[in-house]
Amino acid sequence: MSNIIIRGAKEGNLKNISLEIPRKKLVVFTGLSGSGKSTLAIDVIFNECQRQYLEAIGLQGIHKPKIDYIHNVSPAILISQTESNKNPRSTVGTKTDIYTDLRMLYEKLGVRACPHCHEIISAADCKEEFEKEDGEYTVFMYCNKCNYRMVKLTRTHYSYNTREGACKTCEGLGKVLTINKDKAVNETLSLENGAVDFWEQKYKEYQISILYNAFRHYNIPVEDNTPIVEFTDLQKSILYNGVESEDVKSAFPDIKPPKTVAAGRFEGFYPRYGGGCPIRAVIQNN
Repeated sequence: MSNIIIRGAKEGNLKNISLEIPRKKLVVFTGLSGSGKSTLAIDVIFNECQRQYLEAIGLQGIHKPKIDYIHNVSPAILISQTESNKNPRSTVGTKTDIYTDLRMLYEKLGVRACPHCHEIISAADCKEEFEKEDGEYTVFMYCNKCNYRMVKLTRTHYSYNTREGACKTCEGLGKVLTINKDKAVNETLSLENGAVDFWEQKYKEYQISILYNAFRHYNIPVEDNTPIVEFTDLQKSILYNGVESEDVKSAFPDIKPPKTVAAGRFEGFYPRYGGGCPIRAVIQNN
């Protein structure tokens, strides 16, 4: 397709501007503040792209910019420089709603193998029905080859932001963060001397007091200023995995975990800071 052609743009600060913009190129508008860069890019080009797109599908709502002529534009995406959402799940697709449109296409036109007859079937050709349970609806569809009833893959299954669609391991974030124990804990030091790097001042005293209360709850001997490397296996298990860990429960089957912080309900280093990663796991990221 040839260049985008604009003739006689008079929107905002623009004074009868005419220009051609190459397609499939990275084009940068530069100029003094107030010279009309944003007006040209957004109020003229982007708005006209959207207006023509809406009119093509029988909708209206965007006024035609003040121009004599514009040609060779197509539906456009506007990504604002204003950072409105720092959620790690946000992408270009979610910011522009293209992600929603793609999920709808997969739901309506997606194909899959029937788990019963193994034939390739299209969701658009299968009969659907809804079933309500505990206030939530589930969509089922019937294979148009063998009439097998299966859960339909809806737009929620194609979203990494939903329970149905998110990866069970990374929960939709695309990566798994774990703690590098060697970077976070210096076992040659005692807790009082700063073995846990980010336990500082009063917070350090608070965490140590809970941990020592947990030791006392299980009648485990404890001495102040003991380097972690000299801790027993059970002491390390409570420090890293907490009083709810399976190691502690197995070692003290007749003693219930403490119910309060004052009694020694120590959550554990990994459950608190590493998402429940057990001490036996391979810790990777720095």
